[in-house]
Amino acid sequence: MREIPIPCPDPTSGLSICLIGPTIGCSDWQAEVVEYLSGEKINVFNPRPKYTVTTNPILQNNLQTWEREKIIHADSLCFWFPVGGIWAEALIKLGMGLEMAKPIFLGIESNYVQEMYIKSHVIFRRPQQKVHGLVTYMAAEIKTWIYKYYNGASP
Repeated sequence: MREIPIPCPDPTSGLSICLIGPTIGCSDWQAEVVEYLSGEKINVFNPRPKYTVTTNPILQNNLQTWEREKIIHADSLCFWFPVGGIWAEALIKLGMGLEMAKPIFLGIESNYVQEMYIKSHVIFRRPQQKVHGLVTYMAAEIKTWIYKYYNGASP
């Protein structure tokens, strides 16, 4: 597994996934996914900056531009919606992702304020889409997808 943090450019080869969801105001769910995927043959685009971007509009804009580019270029998308906010930007990006022909891995923490809203829209666009309640379950589905990608079958 190779973690690609902001502002690194795309790697030249290899399977990739972009982590999309809040980067402040919640637990570091991205670190959980990265840890779970360690040892896997995948590039993980991680938008959680190692510095604070909320008070600097230039850094915030750079983060948003980087993340939009990774959404377009990544082979798959991973969304997590935790309790603690509405996460409007992630909701918008989920709408973008549902229109793309690429795998989506989706997790919603129990009692997230927009849980039913997300599920109703996701079911409309992708009736077979799994929605996980724990980061580790979502990461396990990603691992299965990686295995299938490289081996053509489930473990």
